[in-house]
Amino acid sequence: MDWNDIFYVCKVVEHGSFSAAARACDTTQATISRRIQKIEQEIGSSLFIRLTEGVELTNAGKELYQHALAMGSAYQSFEKKLYELKQGSQTIVITCGSLIGLHLSKHIQQLNYGLKNTEIEIKTTNAFLDLDKNEADLALRNKRPQTGSLLAKKLDAQNYGKFSVFGNRRIYSKHNLSFDEVKQLDWISYTLKSSDAPSAKWIQKNIEESQVKYRLNSALMIYEALRENNAVGLLPQFIGRAAPELVELYGPVDGLNFELWSVRRESSRNDPNLVQLIANLESIFSSNL
Repeated sequence: MDWNDIFYVCKVVEHGSFSAAARACDTTQATISRRIQKIEQEIGSSLFIRLTEGVELTNAGKELYQHALAMGSAYQSFEKKLYELKQGSQTIVITCGSLIGLHLSKHIQQLNYGLKNTEIEIKTTNAFLDLDKNEADLALRNKRPQTGSLLAKKLDAQNYGKFSVFGNRRIYSKHNLSFDEVKQLDWISYTLKSSDAPSAKWIQKNIEESQVKYRLNSALMIYEALRENNAVGLLPQFIGRAAPELVELYGPVDGLNFELWSVRRESSRNDPNLVQLIANLESIFSSNL
């Protein structure tokens, strides 16, 4: 039997319903229902009585719940001791896209706030790094993962996913251009092989192909090209607004808006350094936009 299944039983009892437990655990109600049904099938008995508002334990559920509490206490003690043993050499590997990595590199002291004896590695890549195989400890993603036994949290970064049109400040003296005006400028976009990028799709839909003068195959190259050349392009607002060489000409554009999710292994739920690191990330993306 999987401890995570028993953990969800405790959370449903603690919060009084499947939906409230799902919110508290940063998961879906369907996931919790599926995990608990697995236990019910194994023991051949229901654990909860579903009421109009909330749930209550059956007799079998009450008996199992007392043992689950004892297991939870033992598990937390084990996690704490494991963390203490790792104190001298803990390394947290963060994986993210190049622009997020660029932003984090400017705030590494804030990223490290409150962490004890911890080394942080940031790996910027478009490839998928497998958390379950320990290729990374924390992934920053634009959407919630749909599969796997991962712990996902939507970060409090409301303006993170907004995009605007940016250009070189020395060249574009006029700000707050209209959409018709920015459509007439020379544009930088992705190469055709990278056209699956959401910003590339937006440009393809809204800008005449004849206005796209330059195509590059990475977000970081586009960022650097906009800082140095006479052309405009799309950047996340948290990147463009932080660059003194750039000026925001139009935005936010319609149809481009992303969330920011932290994703980690379920086994790291009680790691205090990871919990603190995620809080630091929320602070960075909410206060420096």
